[in-house]
Amino acid sequence: MATTRQERIEKLKEQQEKLSRRLKAEQSAASKDKRKQEAREKIQLGGLFFIAGLNGNDKGSLLGALMEMSKTIKDNPQKIKEWKAKGDALLAGREAERKAAKK
Repeated sequence: MATTRQERIEKLKEQQEKLSRRLKAEQSAASKDKRKQEAREKIQLGGLFFIAGLNGNDKGSLLGALMEMSKTIKDNPQKIKEWKAKGDALLAGREAERKAAKK
């Protein structure tokens, strides 16, 4: 069954449109996944402000403190290791308490 060149072209155009729709759907799904991950990260970071007892401060104060923290890290890279150790210890303790409360 022979097909004309024009029929082959039309078939290829249909395939191209189908692939284009699939590509758009995949890109949309990837974008949605990225937004969900970013939202999750923001929620987790917000939770850290509560754990640290900083939730009563205004945004400007918090941002200023974070800017100072960033400067401190640049001037003294060892400092972040100290902060990390303290933070990891607190988080581990909270996790242990949470697990113990489940039992």
